[in-house]
Amino acid sequence: MAAYHENALQPGSTLAEYTIESVLGYGGFSITYLASDAALGAHVAIKEYLPQEIAARDQNTALVIPLASKDAIRHYHWGLKNFVKEARALARFKHTNIVRVLRFIEANGTAYTVMEYEQGQTLAQYLKASGHRLDESNLLRIVMPILNGLHAVHEVGLLHLDIKPENIYLRQDGSPILIDFGSARHALTESRPSGRVTLTHGYAPVEQYPDKGKLGSWSDVYALGATMYRCVTGKRPDDSIDRYRSVLDYKTDPLKPATRAATGRYRRVVLECVDRAMQIYAKDRPQTAREFQDELLGRARRSGVGSNSASTAASGSRKAQREASASTVRVRRYAVSVFAVIVIAMAVWLDGAEISSFWSGVADSVSEPANVVTANERARPAANSTRNAIAAPKAVKDRQRKEAPQSKSAATPSPVHVLLPTSLRSIFKGHADWVQAVVFAPTGRRLATSSNDRTVRLWDIDTGAVVSVLKLTYPVDAIDYSPDGRALVTAGTDGAVQLWDIRTATPIARFEGTGYPLFSVAYAPDGRNVAAAGKDRVVYLWNTANGNRRALEGHRGEINALAFRPGSKMLVSAGADRLIHVWDVESGQEISSLSGHKDAVLALAFSRDGNWLASGDAGHTIRLWDMRTQTVAQTLNLSQSILSLAFARDGSWLAVGSADDTVRLFDRETGRLIQTLEGHGGYVQAVAVSPDGSLLASGGRDRNVRLWHAAVERASR
Repeated sequence: MAAYHENALQPGSTLAEYTIESVLGYGGFSITYLASDAALGAHVAIKEYLPQEIAARDQNTALVIPLASKDAIRHYHWGLKNFVKEARALARFKHTNIVRVLRFIEANGTAYTVMEYEQGQTLAQYLKASGHRLDESNLLRIVMPILNGLHAVHEVGLLHLDIKPENIYLRQDGSPILIDFGSARHALTESRPSGRVTLTHGYAPVEQYPDKGKLGSWSDVYALGATMYRCVTGKRPDDSIDRYRSVLDYKTDPLKPATRAATGRYRRVVLECVDRAMQIYAKDRPQTAREFQDELLGRARRSGVGSNSASTAASGSRKAQREASASTVRVRRYAVSVFAVIVIAMAVWLDGAEISSFWSGVADSVSEPANVVTANERARPAANSTRNAIAAPKAVKDRQRKEAPQSKSAATPSPVHVLLPTSLRSIFKGHADWVQAVVFAPTGRRLATSSNDRTVRLWDIDTGAVVSVLKLTYPVDAIDYSPDGRALVTAGTDGAVQLWDIRTATPIARFEGTGYPLFSVAYAPDGRNVAAAGKDRVVYLWNTANGNRRALEGHRGEINALAFRPGSKMLVSAGADRLIHVWDVESGQEISSLSGHKDAVLALAFSRDGNWLASGDAGHTIRLWDMRTQTVAQTLNLSQSILSLAFARDGSWLAVGSADDTVRLFDRETGRLIQTLEGHGGYVQAVAVSPDGSLLASGGRDRNVRLWHAAVERASR
């Protein structure tokens, strides 16, 4: 069955003498087509350079065009240059176990690699059909020829850097070839645009992550070892970056070694080779494909490194050597052993008390008393509001006076009023690209918006004028005000968090991450911490006073949204793993996880009293959680992905920005659709409610920010 991709060339399109027939497959950086050679009547596979995150096809002209930002253009042309370079390098040699490159073509603003096409299946498909494991003879029948091909690749100075079951192809006769050199680069020329990382989690060694070491032939050895691990255990290996962090913290390597996970089904020598190839530190692995092959054949003396405990001990020893200059190796080993015994004894002695104390704190945070909002308080705007007249126009006030009871009899209940956005007040224009985030200042007099145009704009609510513009060097995905309104925090594709002084529009602090794009950022209610998360699946907490960073780990996919629970020490995060993780900020421990979403969670929002949490996913579903019990109170199903959420000031309704270009308002108690606000010309990426509840702001891909006017309406409860 042919694959589908919205940016693919249409069947029947021509490239030189080739005619496109269908899509064979695609990844983050390329699309591969099945094509026919008109002259020879033979089939070929053609790979097109098309990095999905930074470029798209103009369907009218078929041109591939990078996004309109300097970074996107720079990254696109850097990748294109290397795509052509590696195609030329691969075309220089023939090897039976490496995909054969016939030629390359430059057209449509991009480049194409033309390769021989053969019937068969990937190793991943073969594993799926074979019970997810291979016996030893089949394993070595595939791995040994691949090592021959990999050796030839390394000999010409190339690294593959994306070896995995999906990139090993089995011909119809069973012989293997290594395919998809889209991540390949010259071993001695590792230059790349800052922040651009291409890897597959589970198969990439730690040195493929930013600033974690030098790439070399040993990097491909790790990936092939990880592929073998998948073949003998039936499971994808733990990520090398997770293993690396665990070892640095003197924790057990989370990866169960092959010598334990697959014992009894394979010769121990084979499993030891797998474990050695997957050592965290590059110097502990076979350094070349040939060395790895020799070890599998039993030609080289093995060091016996084949367990997680050995790996941890080795890494601990290296750290000890850096920190204890006057001690001998023998003394250090003795000290580490004694220290381990003491730690274990203390853990046994303290276990009951520590666990009791921790769960007591968790119970306090979950069962904290709610802020009770009376009906009269719902109807009354905040005391410091300057927009009472805006919130209640004359016609509405007249109607309220006619409907108001003439006496305050106990038998006559007070009517419930809510502030409900009903009409467009104004449109703020000025951003040159998608608006990614909108947030009101705590005073309600300013609105901050961020965009892919690499700016943050601060607007005066009353006049619509731009008060100041914060200029950055990267697209800004997320922003938030400090609780006192004096600072603004920004985060985006450069992987760092920036604090800004609002009065002077100048940066006051920069908190470094790990270089991966950040998709969400939030100020803690007490202002002591800033949280951010994104591509690398870790929630980071920075102390705003000293910049110290903590990492909260547990997600199995990129994180799209964060939210602090008002008035508490609780933080929630959610993303591609479809789970909502609940964290205790003080201890950094995970309290619980909320499950039920069937697709990636894209948005989170707490009600003002902290009792309600809304979560929206790419599968068109919203779940409303009662956080006093951490149970689902409502499930709403829409027709488009949920991109943004915001509660009314009193929590009576929920604003939803979605991929159908609208903002919808739902009653929180009943789930009933109350209002649909239309007018955006693109996805609504962000929504926010003003502190007094009188305004709703929305921003989206049409580059505009819309301010919706809220009127006081009577609601039936």
